[in-house]
Amino acid sequence: MESGPIDKDPGLASTCAIVLNIREAPLLTRGLAQRVTRKLRCIELAQSAGRLITAAEHVELVRPPGLSCVLFRRIGWAPDDYWEWTYRNHKAGFALVAPTKSRAAGLDETITRFCFISPDTTEKDIADILDTMR
Repeated sequence: MESGPIDKDPGLASTCAIVLNIREAPLLTRGLAQRVTRKLRCIELAQSAGRLITAAEHVELVRPPGLSCVLFRRIGWAPDDYWEWTYRNHKAGFALVAPTKSRAAGLDETITRFCFISPDTTEKDIADILDTMR
């Protein structure tokens, strides 16, 4: 396959990108602003989840929330408890929060995590999910 003009002139690729961006700037700006707002909301949800987990007696953080993910454990649960809880909530159409593995001090531990991808999730949703772990 023969290379095109962009392959032969790398400077042309950035020129094409600039022209595209200038022509579509209003659309791109709105789209970018919406994506940033949505991502920031997911990060905010992770921080809220961290506070809710810290305040609860039956769960604890494995580490502080990072970006839009929160790793936590249900105190006293074995791996099978996490899987049963996951299947029960999913089958009920309530939530899908799956177990994962964490490695600390050379040991694998089954824990769970929130990875927020929907800014429509609410703090009440998070609290309700944590309540199902009681």
